[in-house]
This record gives sequence, structure tokens and C-alpha cells, in this order.
Amino acid sequence: MYIQLAVCLIAAIAFYTYQQQISNKCLTTKTATISFIHFICIILILQSGLRNVAVGADTYEYFRQFDRISSTSWVQIFRNFVRAYETGVGKDPGYGIFMKLITYITTDYQLYLIAVAIIFFSSFGSMLKSFCINVYDVFIAVIIYQALFYGFFSVTGIRQTLAVSILFFACRYIYKKKLLKFIIICLVASTIHKSALIFLPFYFIAHFKHPIKLLTGITLSLPFVFILVKPFAIYMTSFSLTESYSMFTETATDAKGAQMFLVFMLSVTLLIFLCRKYITIESQQYKMGLNAFALGLFFTPLTWVDPNLMRVVMYFSVFSIFILGRLIRTYSYNKKYCIQTISIFLIAAAILSIIKRGYDYAFFWQEMRLPENYNI
Repeated sequence: MYIQLAVCLIAAIAFYTYQQQISNKCLTTKTATISFIHFICIILILQSGLRNVAVGADTYEYFRQFDRISSTSWVQIFRNFVRAYETGVGKDPGYGIFMKLITYITTDYQLYLIAVAIIFFSSFGSMLKSFCINVYDVFIAVIIYQALFYGFFSVTGIRQTLAVSILFFACRYIYKKKLLKFIIICLVASTIHKSALIFLPFYFIAHFKHPIKLLTGITLSLPFVFILVKPFAIYMTSFSLTESYSMFTETATDAKGAQMFLVFMLSVTLLIFLCRKYITIESQQYKMGLNAFALGLFFTPLTWVDPNLMRVVMYFSVFSIFILGRLIRTYSYNKKYCIQTISIFLIAAAILSIIKRGYDYAFFWQEMRLPENYNI
């Protein structure tokens, strides 16, 4: 928790500093924005890469996998790869290949975590550069990331973190309209985490010319989706796109799910509707971001089956990070003190969310007990 609050504070200080440099004409807006992105990505890499092996629910399990891969031959790795697709035994065999390749560079698990963090936040930073046009957009992105997505990308789920970073790279081929390259990259990502296949149809949805209409239709359909959410989840897993999550569709139907996340998604949806008349889709990236958010909203009811299904939703909901700052600026245009009021409210809500979740954190040189699920 404290490390997240510290990162938010660092981001706030950096935002103020860069904003002052822009005001004093020491830096252009574009230069300051890119510099801010580089700086904050370094901070996020250190936050994730320097964590203790006990941070997160599965970091230690990934350590054991990485430890075993050093003594696993390439022959066995490729056998596992083929068997996973021929018989369904095993899962995400591409991850074993990735780990084995990294062992040629280092066998130190801490350096491995740093390498994973560099890969993810390099692609994350690239997305920020595509969507954020000033330092305010970047600052809001960091705050939202720490409040809602830190637990998914920074400290758990290395396989899916790598898959998402690959899909971020694939996004450039959406607006370049390179379908074959997009498909190939998505298939590569799916070998590391099978659920990445759910991103394939997004190529066509991303090009939808009227994202506000898409969002309107999805918003109106939400009550029906919530009613049918459990059959909907089972229907999705029947295609094996989310086979790893099929166990969650068997849980009790009264699961409350991620209420806080739903409130966030609905709040952003309301903000989009409030400023819909002023939203200009002048870039392919912005249109793609709005369409992705609409899909994220559509899949959000899955979290009411089980919050763990958030890992399916976040392939699209993560785009909210990249578009929210711009939406706030659009809504606040020519409204006195509006952007300050919204920003204060958002920061306060983010801090409360971070405190409520209360993620434990320690650096690798500090002592920390393993999570209770390891019984060690």
C-alpha cells in the first residue's frame, strides 16, 4: 500500500515540475509529456522489478517455475509445447520457452522480474505515448494504474502481464490495418496466456466509426448481461478462450464481484456521455481506446461471477488508463475550476481504493512472509 502511495506522490511532484517547465517555456508540451512517460515508466519498473518474492499471490510460484526451467532441456520444453496443443495437457507452453531464453541471459530470479517489468512497461509507455498528449493525461493514467491495475500487472500474473505487453505491441497494427501481423502477434501472446485469444475480434471492433453509439448500446444491454452473466461466462469458457477460468463459473451466483471497479467503469461511461458532443475522434488511437473501453464495460459483469474473471475483463478495461485524462480535459473545457475539482475527487477516490485494498509490499532485500496459500 505504502509503495503505491509513494509512487502516486512521486507522480504528483513530477507532474507539477513538468507543468512548471511548460509554463516557463523551458520545455514544449510534447517534450515534457514524453520525458514524463519515460520517468514514470522507470519508477514503475523499479516498483515491480525490485519486489520481494513474497509480494503478490503467485510471485513465489513463478520463482519455483523459473528455478525448474534451468534444468529442463529444450527437447522436453518443445515436447510440452506440442503436447499442450495435441492433448490439452499443460497450459501456456510458450511461457516455458520465454523463461528458458531468459536463462541464457540470467538465472537470477530478481533480474528476471526486472526483465519482465522492463518488457511490460516499455509497451505500456508506448501506449501512453500514443494516447496521452500532455502531462496531465500521463499523471491521471499513473493514478488510475496504481489504484486499479497495480495488483494485476505489477505484482501478480507474470504470464498474463507478458501477454498483455505483446498485445499492446499488436495495437499498432490495428490502426495501420495490418490484419495478418495482428493475428500472428495475438497467437504468439496466446501461447503465453491462452485468454489472449479473446483480443482477436477487437481488430474489427476497434475500427468501428461510432464508439459513442457502441458504448450506448452496451450500456443499455448491461441489465440483461447481469441477469445472464453466469450462462454468459460458461458460454465464453466453452470456446476454451478462457479455459483457465472455467472453474470460476461454478462458484456461487451471489458473488458480489468487483463493485469498486464497476463504479469506476460506470463513472467513466457517464463522463463519456456528458462530453459526447465535444469528443472529436481525430485519431485512430483515441477511437480504438473508446471502443476498447466499451468492450471492457460489456465484460465487466463477469466479475460478479467471480472477481478473478477481472483478468479477462482487463484486456479491454485497461484502455481506460489511456483515455481518462483526455476525457476529463474535454469535459472541463471552458468550465472554471472543473478540472481541479474532478482531479481532487479522483485522486481522493484512488487513495481510498489503494488503502482499502491494502497490498503488502517489501523490497527483495527486506524480510517478508510468504502468502498463507503456500503453507510455508
